[in-house]
Amino acid sequence: MKESAPVQKSEHGAIIVLVALLIFVVVGIIAIVVDLSIASSSAEQARHIARVLALGSIEEYYKHVNETDTCVGGGATRHEESMCFAQQRAQGLADRFELFSQNVNGSRLDPPQVSLTDSDQSVLLSAGNWYTAAHPLCDGEPNPDDNCPCDELPCFLTLEDARTAEGNPDLRPNAMRANGTFFPALTMRLAKNLFGVESIALHATAVSSIVPRRGCFLIDVSPSVTFETHRRLDIGIPRDADGDGSFSTPCD
Repeated sequence: MKESAPVQKSEHGAIIVLVALLIFVVVGIIAIVVDLSIASSSAEQARHIARVLALGSIEEYYKHVNETDTCVGGGATRHEESMCFAQQRAQGLADRFELFSQNVNGSRLDPPQVSLTDSDQSVLLSAGNWYTAAHPLCDGEPNPDDNCPCDELPCFLTLEDARTAEGNPDLRPNAMRANGTFFPALTMRLAKNLFGVESIALHATAVSSIVPRRGCFLIDVSPSVTFETHRRLDIGIPRDADGDGSFSTPCD
């Protein structure tokens, strides 16, 4: 008796299910890549803004630290007045950046808020001191001596900590730090629909410091212009030294 061949079951249904799942995974990966690229670009711009704020604020601080104009009033110290001007300058710079004036999903992004007090929703502007291996209290890098207020170099200390470490209540800051949340809720457009991730926060830190520069000027005050003290410009060029028509090549 002749046996019949077994009936092969169709696998089309299983393949369709796998393709559907694969499409979902691919779309999810694309969404993550797009949103991460946007977040990475925005984070780099936030770091750039932090550097600009730190540079602008310390410039404004030293513009007013020796003046008599007021920003706070009410008997504030010269440091407090200068920090107020620095905060206003930093906020003005933050308001100018294009990233925080674009429309995202119908809502307008607000510029980062610069504050002199610590807050989770703002950028903290701090005056302080920047310590490197060249500082008199720090000798050597990466292992500073016992007198150095930093465990690792370079480092930034707030003005209060630097004054305490150096024992100088009148110590002036030589650096400014912009640190904090530059945008508390950057919208995730695709990941919001797929994974429920609505937004992320962008944080950045930058420190600007006043660095002393040293210059060296070399002035030749020698009265001699003879060959022994000054190289001739025509070294190696045949010349008629005696005027008799015979040319010789001088030596260096």
